Amino acid sequence: MTQLRLTDLSKEFSDQVAVRAVNLSIEAAEFIVLLGPSGCGKTTTLRMISGLETPSAGAILFDGEDMTSVPVQHRHVGLVSQRFNLFPHMRVYDNVAFGLSVRGIPASKIKAQVHDMLEAVQLSEYADRFPSQLSGGQMQRVAIARTLVTCPKVLLLDEPFASLDTSLRTEMRSFLKQLQRDMGMTTVLVTHDQVEAMDLADRIAVMFDGELAQLGTPQQVYHHPKSERVARFMGHSNIFECTVLAEEKIETPFGPLDASTNGAAAGRSRAMVRYEAIELVEPSDHSSAQCQINRLSGTVEAVEFLGAVTRCAVQVGAHRLVMDQPSTSVLEVGQPVNLQIHRDHIGVLSR
Repeated sequence: MTQLRLTDLSKEFSDQVAVRAVNLSIEAAEFIVLLGPSGCGKTTTLRMISGLETPSAGAILFDGEDMTSVPVQHRHVGLVSQRFNLFPHMRVYDNVAFGLSVRGIPASKIKAQVHDMLEAVQLSEYADRFPSQLSGGQMQRVAIARTLVTCPKVLLLDEPFASLDTSLRTEMRSFLKQLQRDMGMTTVLVTHDQVEAMDLADRIAVMFDGELAQLGTPQQVYHHPKSERVARFMGHSNIFECTVLAEEKIETPFGPLDASTNGAAAGRSRAMVRYEAIELVEPSDHSSAQCQINRLSGTVEAVEFLGAVTRCAVQVGAHRLVMDQPSTSVLEVGQPVNLQIHRDHIGVLSR
């Protein structure tokens, strides 16, 4: 297990800065996901870790050892991409064994290691098949097995499931998550898929324009984004102007609300509420004072059936809130509704 540290890591191409002063510490056996839109610098960062790109500035350390100038073949990292890159003329066994054979490892040891790895990726019965006889998910497992059998210090994955269909992506995420936990390998994965990141990561590093915008657990990044840009990228939100009045109290277009102000200074700011964080409640004249906090009344203006959820736009005074409810909810345009927002589901965003 290897601890990985990036210190002021930067990369320039001609007059373009691809990565700018990224600082990131990754613990041994941790699963980190670099998440961001296309062109944000996440793949370039991964390629610098692997040694395929040379940093313009900064350092890359494995267990405190500076690897910045070490050639890719001496870093002992494993890289898996969305292209399986299997040898079509070789059987599964030989594809997995290839990295060991070029290192001159005795055939007897290769056989044992390949057998164990095929067991780990649940492909033992496919050892004699050719890549053309496998499904997309099976080919990706072979690519992962071929990488892991050499016992790399760090596993790097660049959009590994991008070429797979939706159901297969879900299956492969579950497989990879369990395999990474079983092997305890330090892992860095690059993706632009928020669901993939939240499902796999111990921590997510969100990147924009070559910079690290936020680092935290999936729950922290999703529920408590530091900026409006992170909030919008991670999922659907109502974002609106607010004034921070005091700790955990804000003034909004919907009236005063109790909120998680995250230590924001008093004054004008912006706040967010995820669509699914707005609860539909029944009116009650006998509710406790606590239950009346952050309760709003409005009228349904639009209803959209999306399968798992029903998305509704609700007019609250002169402003609109969007909420997601279970698709079993029966809501109609013009229907009066009462909404409840828990204070911990309202976040004040940094400017």
